[in-house]
Amino acid sequence: MGVCVLACPDNTLIDNVLFNCYTCGSYCSSCVTFTNNCLTCDNGWSLYNNLGTINGTCLSACPVGWYSDGKKCKKCDPACTECTGYTQC
Repeated sequence: MGVCVLACPDNTLIDNVLFNCYTCGSYCSSCVTFTNNCLTCDNGWSLYNNLGTINGTCLSACPVGWYSDGKKCKKCDPACTECTGYTQC
């Protein structure tokens, strides 16, 4: 049997229909809409999304053509195939 709370704790998402708190997906420190739609990631992980939305997936390393600023994966300059910063090819 569950416990009634005023708000879901950190690292969880509220289901406004069933009124349950669900744990965010792997390495997400906060999420929105679905448990695998991360807003922020645990330390050492970077938020990646290539759709231009605020949510995404937490990765330990950004894909080729992207670099981590420590919190998010960001796209490299178009002149770079790989980079460690926007213009650091």
